[in-house]
Amino acid sequence: MRVHVIPASDAYGRKHYTDTIQLKVSKSKIKNFVKDKEITNLITEESYAVWGVKKGKSNINHTKWLRMERGDICLFYRDKKFFSAGKVLCKFENYEFSKDLWGDIPRNSDIDPEETWEDMFLLDEIKKINIPLEIFNHLMGYKEGNIIQGYNNYEESISELIVDEFDLSNWQTSSLYDPSSSGLVFGHIPGISTGDIFESRKELSEFKLHTPTMAGIWGRESEGSCSIVLSGGYEDDIDNLDYILYTGQGGQDAPGGKQISDQEFSRGNKGLQLSCEYGLPVRVTRGHQVQNGPESGYRYDGLYYVTSYERIIGKSGHYICRFHLESELSISDLEKKLDENLPENYKTAHRTVTTINKINRNIKLREKIKEIYGHKCQVCNVYLRKPHGAIAIGAHIKGLGQPHNGPDVLSNMLCLCPNHHDQFDALAFYIDPEIFAIKGLDGYEEVKLTISNNHKIDKEFLEYHKNQYEKKTN
Repeated sequence: MRVHVIPASDAYGRKHYTDTIQLKVSKSKIKNFVKDKEITNLITEESYAVWGVKKGKSNINHTKWLRMERGDICLFYRDKKFFSAGKVLCKFENYEFSKDLWGDIPRNSDIDPEETWEDMFLLDEIKKINIPLEIFNHLMGYKEGNIIQGYNNYEESISELIVDEFDLSNWQTSSLYDPSSSGLVFGHIPGISTGDIFESRKELSEFKLHTPTMAGIWGRESEGSCSIVLSGGYEDDIDNLDYILYTGQGGQDAPGGKQISDQEFSRGNKGLQLSCEYGLPVRVTRGHQVQNGPESGYRYDGLYYVTSYERIIGKSGHYICRFHLESELSISDLEKKLDENLPENYKTAHRTVTTINKINRNIKLREKIKEIYGHKCQVCNVYLRKPHGAIAIGAHIKGLGQPHNGPDVLSNMLCLCPNHHDQFDALAFYIDPEIFAIKGLDGYEEVKLTISNNHKIDKEFLEYHKNQYEKKTN
């Protein structure tokens, strides 16, 4: 699906819109000029909105028009806003029909003295919209003051972004787009419970659980991402019910298709990055397409939190953005909530006792590593005083839990200050496993890590962390 941008702002464009979009063209008149049975079989209503574009110099518009397909969305522009949207029913070239409809419009003698709007198309659904150009420009990354000049269309990934942002997929209402009413909603939606089933993506949108009807991520670069839908669109995804390794959006040749280019931390991916950094909850909905999804439709599986993220080379050979999400519920509680709608072949995971034991051990070990170093950071040797103690963090070199599955032992731990802990976890630097020198950290390049005689660090874990660093930075 593509979005096509069509100016109707000059005197002729305004007249065109009134005569053949608002007033429409009768079925009988269309069939007088169009004889292709594939097209005439689609014409069942008494009248249709009709539009056309000129081929343009060197066929520039014709080339764009050739990409048009049934179901594409056309946005009409004038007076610094998009004021109308229509859905494409069919397209056809017809010089005589175009001349009959718009024959009194002057030709462009520099291109073709007989040129007219012969690259035509019918629209079978029209709705009013109100999208200020300023907001559209911001979404698209255009410069302030950009104006729409000439017919254009966008590739599918960009079109999906436009449709989702401005709720253009809902054709049951002519309600105007209102930026203030399309804000993101974080957390549970009142009246909706974990385990509830929804018939379709459209129904998810109507209940404001996940407004985009195509995109898997609902979020914005400046606010975070509040919801994702798992529907089996990416080959690198891992789903263990309470833990998800989720691939971000972008880079596919078509939704759910092949990965043909790199992903970036932009759009919804940037939103998930912010959700991780600010601890924002993310609603997770599983579709029937995935292994742990419902038999049909879509199931709301509650709130998850993004615990970490990275940009690595995926199975396709292109860079992908990956996000690690964990449910706010224990695995046993989550299974109970979803019990009636879990697949028959679902295997119960037994991790509850292990998790509790890890938490108990973590407290003791974290305090132990801080005692060994007198609450000083092993990187900068800074002691951060606070009333009745000091600030230091017992950090794991190879992370606990999925997907790292590092052990909860002193040989897999460091004592760090909050800043260097955050940088270490974010793979901003690593420690050479052989000589224990700090690498990649401004101000501390090649500085040796402070190591106590009472603390033996296993090189295996430093090697693992180094590999993670190299994946993210290469």
